[in-house]
Amino acid sequence: MQTKVKLTKRVVSLATALVTGLSAVGVTGIPGGVFGTLSASAEDGHNYVNGFCTDEGCASPYEPATEENGTYQIANAGNLYWFAEQVNDGNANLNAALTTDIVVNEGNLANYDGTSENTWREWTPIAADYGRYKGTFDGQGHTISGLYFNDSSAECIGIVGDLGRGGVIQNVGLENSYFHVYQYTAGICGYNSGTIRNCYNAGTVIGEFIIIGGIVGAFEVGTVSNCYNTGNITGKSDVGGVCGNNMMRSNTIENCYNTGNITGDMDLGGICGENTANAIIKNCYNIGNVTGTDKRIGGIIGRNASKFVENCYNTGTVTSTGENTDTVGGVCGLNSSNYLTNCYYLADSETDKLDGTTFKTAAEFASGEVAYLLNGSTSGDANIFRQNLDNGEPTDATPVLDSTHGTVYQFTNCNHADTYTNNKDAKSGDHSWDDNGFCRYNDSHYAEPEQVNGVYQIENAGQLYWFAAFVNTEENGTYPNTSANAVLTKDIVVNENVLNEDGTLNTSGTFREWIPIGDYISRYAGKFNGQNHTVSGLYYDDSGYAGLFSMMNDGTILNVGVVDSYLKSSTVSGAICAWNNGTIENCYNSGRIYGKEDCGGISGFNGGIIKNCYNTGTLEGGMDGTLNGVGGICGYNDETIENCHSVGKIENAVGYIGGVCALNFKVIRNCYFNSDIYTGNRIGYESSVGTIENVEGKTTAEFASG
Repeated sequence: MQTKVKLTKRVVSLATALVTGLSAVGVTGIPGGVFGTLSASAEDGHNYVNGFCTDEGCASPYEPATEENGTYQIANAGNLYWFAEQVNDGNANLNAALTTDIVVNEGNLANYDGTSENTWREWTPIAADYGRYKGTFDGQGHTISGLYFNDSSAECIGIVGDLGRGGVIQNVGLENSYFHVYQYTAGICGYNSGTIRNCYNAGTVIGEFIIIGGIVGAFEVGTVSNCYNTGNITGKSDVGGVCGNNMMRSNTIENCYNTGNITGDMDLGGICGENTANAIIKNCYNIGNVTGTDKRIGGIIGRNASKFVENCYNTGTVTSTGENTDTVGGVCGLNSSNYLTNCYYLADSETDKLDGTTFKTAAEFASGEVAYLLNGSTSGDANIFRQNLDNGEPTDATPVLDSTHGTVYQFTNCNHADTYTNNKDAKSGDHSWDDNGFCRYNDSHYAEPEQVNGVYQIENAGQLYWFAAFVNTEENGTYPNTSANAVLTKDIVVNENVLNEDGTLNTSGTFREWIPIGDYISRYAGKFNGQNHTVSGLYYDDSGYAGLFSMMNDGTILNVGVVDSYLKSSTVSGAICAWNNGTIENCYNSGRIYGKEDCGGISGFNGGIIKNCYNTGTLEGGMDGTLNGVGGICGYNDETIENCHSVGKIENAVGYIGGVCALNFKVIRNCYFNSDIYTGNRIGYESSVGTIENVEGKTTAEFASG
């Protein structure tokens, strides 16, 4: 039998004086262990490691805790055991507070198999054997780790075995622990008639019989709030992630959740195994799996007789391996009260036949809709359920009980649908832009770029689409925006992996279709400066003029590259501008371009100026029997091309074909093509009225030589 030791505040002060005196007379170098240096007992001078006496003849095996203002300060594992001993000796009203994280045993206790040999110190709970602890045990945000109890005939086990009326357990977490018992057990408290708040269990709890929980086993009266369980909980019946059996009227479980696996035979719930008449469960959720072999198995409650279950949801998997699947439910297995209010479960269709429960899809959970409904379809700082949606923080797939996450607001979006956001200033008709500038509610809505000194600053694909739509917009029979100016401030990616590595179209992909800037009527006349950025992933396969720009009159396009793109037209195609009557300068293409009439790496038809441009992409198209064709830089030139080169392939081409230009009627000078890649003519059709200077093929070696 261990001797109980009770110290007065005066004796504890003497202990401090003794330790100070040892140092004063030069007694130093006391060895330490894994838990720190040894300390001396005030009563007998014995040594302690982690609060446990290491000498023979200790009056108590545990180091007494010091008392401050009526509360014992638990600073190590021995202090914790000493405090449990005092309470179990009849001092049920003592108060305690943890001053640090407490580690009793080390090793993987939570995954213990229950049978292998170990040297772990066994735990005797505070208020064991239904001792009714009535003090306040405050973890002060600290944890207790490594509690071990393994007796399949025992009951009423937890950090506290039995919490009486007026007793409080708060602000403590249990980690890496293992309890194997008979019944009435949980990680925090086996039998509760008091108040438990701000606690969690991450240990394993196994019961051979009934009433097993993560936070509370049996709940007679009182409140459990702001608690959660992540540990695996196993029993035969009345097993829950938070509470095994909520057994009396007016008991309240609120703002709690479970993520651990719940396993047993029957009366199993993610929050509570059994909830009796008028016991309250509200604002709770479960995302853990609940698995039974028999009946009355639910995502929140296995068996409910209460009229007061509200604002709860479950997304965990609920299953029974038995034949009684008619009492297996997403929220509740068997509801004899017929009262469940505002509760939801994850499913693609209705599986529960209970009033007050509604299925919601994963998308509806992720959207914020369920969080908004759980909060009573209201929004504000007082909301219990929160969810990060679009506030710049990592998004939540489901609502959470964490006030640091975003408040969910509802509004009618730009697509005329109810939508949810963290932006309290959102108004009906508002958009929500993704990172690429497209509206999440309707991706045909595009983000408007910022204007600086009258120039649009385009930084993503959505803004590029906006600019194209802006230029192409008709107002009262006119096109007032064709002279708009823009610059690229970043590389733009519309689609990814449009082309395979060999330059062919990736036919396994699904791509957003490009709408070129400018068209036959709204011909572009502004200045577009890519600032040496690229536009990647353009995809077009239609009858219009295909290019980054469709048609340009008197405008300027410079310093931009079109890459990883597929532009195909049954008429005219050019990567930069299909039909150019302006200036194209310092631009290039490495995409795949097809024009059935005229096709060029830079422009299908040129009636303006193309200079200092090049093509490395693959070109196709052309038409027999007409003045049409395919050229490395331009299909049909009726003005000026200079200082350009093409080293791209020309495949499947008909009609007039040229390494630089298919047909020339004006000026081409200082332009070259790779004669190893394309072995045909420099110009497919050389008009007698045209001028050609320094235009010829060069080998790959000559290009490489500089």
